[in-house]
Amino acid sequence: MGIFGPPNVEKMKAKKDVRGLIKALGYQKDWDVRTAAAIALGEIGDTRAVEPLSAWLKHEWSHVREAAAKALGEIGDPRAVEPLTAALKDKDINVRRVAAKALGDIGDARAVEPLIATLKDEDGQVRKAVASALKKLGWKPEGGEAEAWYWTIQCNWEKAIALGSLAVEPLIAALKDGKRAVRKSAAEALGKVGDARAVEPLIAAFQKDNNRDVRKAAATALAKIGDPSAVEFLSAPLKGEDWDGERLEDAAEALGELGDPEPEAIDWLFNVLVDGGWDSIRKVAASSLLKLGKLEDSRTKMMTEYFEASWGILAEDTEKRARVLLELSKDTSTWATKFVVAELRDVMDYHPEELKKLFDVVKQLIMRRDDKLYGFLTKCVRESKRHVASLQEDPVKRPRTEVKKTVKAFADMQTLYEHEHIYQKWRAGISNDELIAEYKTYPVR
Repeated sequence: MGIFGPPNVEKMKAKKDVRGLIKALGYQKDWDVRTAAAIALGEIGDTRAVEPLSAWLKHEWSHVREAAAKALGEIGDPRAVEPLTAALKDKDINVRRVAAKALGDIGDARAVEPLIATLKDEDGQVRKAVASALKKLGWKPEGGEAEAWYWTIQCNWEKAIALGSLAVEPLIAALKDGKRAVRKSAAEALGKVGDARAVEPLIAAFQKDNNRDVRKAAATALAKIGDPSAVEFLSAPLKGEDWDGERLEDAAEALGELGDPEPEAIDWLFNVLVDGGWDSIRKVAASSLLKLGKLEDSRTKMMTEYFEASWGILAEDTEKRARVLLELSKDTSTWATKFVVAELRDVMDYHPEELKKLFDVVKQLIMRRDDKLYGFLTKCVRESKRHVASLQEDPVKRPRTEVKKTVKAFADMQTLYEHEHIYQKWRAGISNDELIAEYKTYPVR
């Protein structure tokens, strides 16, 4: 022990001064000295240090307790088994982890049962240290909860899944693991087990996990479980729940895994398809509806083609979208009609210059003789006048021929809507051929 300062731990370690190092464990002025002394005693490996180190497992400072546990494991004396077993319940995570490793290093069979009980520790790193210690001790799982915990900790997902409901609790615990790959695999495993007890933890993972792969796996697992509360959660945006784009897309994809989908889930997917914001989300919704048998393959391919194009960028993209809308305008199903109307509204609001390319779509909708559609289409033409007026007022922005074509197209539509006698004939049941003939011969204002 130094006369005018702290003990020189390195010097005592070099001399293998075990007595001096044991005395240094009691140095009160600096916990760094006490920790260094414990580490040095472990490296020297002298069994005379077992009792004093065991006593320091109860020290108030966690760093000292951790160093003492590590040193006892390195010394490897069976007398340390009992105090280290008690340390498995220490309030500090690192002390518990190091104590578990030390018990595995000592190799005494008395540690097996206490270690098995610690497989359920709240901390993932402690659980991994316990499983490793049990493996070192030659323990082999023989069924029950302990086996489920062991295989989950070892990331042997197939063996964990094979245990069914016994694996639910450890898999739920693994959803909070520090490694995203573990959390993702745990979520996937819970989906395969299919136990409803996993619904709430999976919902929490979907809502709070900061990794998209984990959230996506959680959403898919919820769908595979198929519990009503899980389906209700995935359909939450239908009820006004505010989710970001990634979560919307992941929920839409997950719903495609439903074995027996609830009507509200199908409704939500169709709503996303019709007017779900980002095209990437709507594309996923179409794919899920195909998986569920609610959308034909030809329609799904058509939707994919549509969402991969865009308005007002490339001429070929615009033509592609116009072609898909024309085809869908002939489909009288509710979703197709809503889709066409929603897209016309979007074009009207953001790309009015493209409306001239959709005149055949509008005409096809007119032939439906649907009063609900009539109101919308009237509004469509009325709103589009703004664009026509801007073209007429400032023709320098575009070639005059394009202005004339645009004005003519809109004027033709106005003819259909603004003359009462044509509307009355439309409602009275005049044939489409007669209606078109009437429309073609009527003077354009």
